[in-house]
Amino acid sequence: MIEETAFVTRVNGGIADVESMVKSSCSGCQQQQSCGSGQVANAFPQKRVVFSVEHDIDNLAVGDEVVIALDEKAMLATAFVVYLWPLFGLLIGAVVSQLWIAERMQYSELWAVLGAMLSAVCGWWLAKRHQRKKDQQGLRPHIVRRCNQSPEQSLKIDVVELSNRD
Repeated sequence: MIEETAFVTRVNGGIADVESMVKSSCSGCQQQQSCGSGQVANAFPQKRVVFSVEHDIDNLAVGDEVVIALDEKAMLATAFVVYLWPLFGLLIGAVVSQLWIAERMQYSELWAVLGAMLSAVCGWWLAKRHQRKKDQQGLRPHIVRRCNQSPEQSLKIDVVELSNRD
């Protein structure tokens, strides 16, 4: 799970609006005072993002600091489809156009480029269509716990100590 902290700004039943700060990659580095990129990142204000998330936490209130999470597997699968399907389309289109079409016609490079571009657009269209049909539940962030709770407490499991039996 990819986790981030946020503050609750509004609660409406099982939906809560949360506000989170967009952090640059320089905010976690120990060398940000001596690094040029860190100095540039410090010059600009951090952006705040507000969005709605689902929750099942009892007594969630405005101002609570919570941990929101997003499923890594769903994010990686989506990135694979969105980035690689058009790339595969581009490569397959270039090879097919070069081998079958361009060898038989004049201006072979032009036909290879046009075939590659057309196949890349087809790959993009197929990826877009696939993402619309796919259940997007895994790509929705959700509140997993309050920040002052440990992950074990958020599971609401009662721990029972077993005595040794002789």
